[in-house]
Amino acid sequence: MILTKKHTITALLISSIVFLSGCMVMMPGMIDSMLIKYTNKSMRPETESVMRELISESSVALVANRGTYERVILRKIEINENLVSSEKFLQLFTDSIRLQNGWKVLNNRTILANNSENNESEPLPLLLDIQLYMDGEKLWLAMQLVDARSAMFYWSGIYAGMLPVKE
Repeated sequence: MILTKKHTITALLISSIVFLSGCMVMMPGMIDSMLIKYTNKSMRPETESVMRELISESSVALVANRGTYERVILRKIEINENLVSSEKFLQLFTDSIRLQNGWKVLNNRTILANNSENNESEPLPLLLDIQLYMDGEKLWLAMQLVDARSAMFYWSGIYAGMLPVKE
């Protein structure tokens, strides 16, 4: 009886040690995969494709509707961070603006027309607000231009794209 009790206790201790050490070995891998799931800002290729189309369409409209203003300064970006990081969105947006004839990006916040000279007689720039969000099966991109001097609304556009159905 004593021998079986010792064997049972020894077996329980060994299995406990193996079980606990196995948890410690597996834990970093499990935590790492969970962290990647919640910190990775990459989006599904189909969703990114829809977003790129919306950015392209909206940047063409932005350039067409700037009026006599030579500078556009990005004032506010509201991005659903679960979709894409603000940095990635801003990079895609500024790349799209660079493709527009006669426009260049001074930095990630200021967009200039090529014929713009930074002189004192130039009117204050337009301020650009951007909002990207998902609602149901649609991805929405809203833009608004505001006159910097008067704070009056100048132009806005709302663009929507259908997201592919998840299978």
